[in-house]
Amino acid sequence: MILKKRKVLIVLVIILAGISLIKSLHLFFRDFENNVIFKGVSLLHTNKNNFNFAVIGDNKNSISTFKQIIDSINTDTSINFTMNTGDMVFDGSPVKYDFFLKQLKLFKKPMLPAPGNHDVADQSTERYLSIFGPLYYSFALGSTLFIVLNNSNEEDIDPWQMRWFKEELEKSKNYNHSFVFMHVPVYDPRKSMADQPG
Repeated sequence: MILKKRKVLIVLVIILAGISLIKSLHLFFRDFENNVIFKGVSLLHTNKNNFNFAVIGDNKNSISTFKQIIDSINTDTSINFTMNTGDMVFDGSPVKYDFFLKQLKLFKKPMLPAPGNHDVADQSTERYLSIFGPLYYSFALGSTLFIVLNNSNEEDIDPWQMRWFKEELEKSKNYNHSFVFMHVPVYDPRKSMADQPG
């Protein structure tokens, strides 16, 4: 009886070790060609100088309103792609992300995100990375450079990202136009409005 329990315990330990190994190796062998950012940028015509894009954000698992926005973007033939400034989900739970991924499939044009604090809430940074790709990135369309930053911690940009950002700004001198996207705005007008007498 003791020998049988020991065998069962050894089998369980091996199974758990295997699951842990698979989860950790997933980081290294993830198919980056399937992430939303890579796919979205690859669908853009990078030599194109005449384009329009929509900017949305804070949809937080919205049902009816977000569906109307998606429909409007899909039917507007002048819009080539969409930038989302983050908070795409209400929190980082798998259920909320699954719901958003179903909504994402409704887009007929590329949607490129910046991470928001809700997107990485509840220790879900890994989930964000596995679905969307890098937390910050840049891409060029013709003579325009797009820079997407990660300030989802709602405080600042980390030193490594700031160094990268400075290099991107230096690179932007070679472009006619540059756009920078991030979740938390550089200036929040609500703060000054709160100080004004009502």
